[in-house]
Amino acid sequence: MREFTVKEKIPLLEFLFQEMRDSKKTRVKQLLQFRGISVNGEIRTQFNHPLMPGDKVMIRTEKDARLRPVPEFGVRVIFEDDY
Repeated sequence: MREFTVKEKIPLLEFLFQEMRDSKKTRVKQLLQFRGISVNGEIRTQFNHPLMPGDKVMIRTEKDARLRPVPEFGVRVIFEDDY
């Protein structure tokens, strides 16, 4: 996971293009579309989301997604007690 701190007021997509110069624009847009970008801990898919100085932008890579454990049988346990 890569994390960046915003230094100036800028739209999210423009910021991503600046920070991910080594990636194709299509790849950057896919990260937005498939929920790979979060701003201040909240997932964002809107390309024109306004960023403010001090905002934290996190980019989840494909490698990060593969490392996340997959729930058994597609069920996520929300609460569990002794019974």
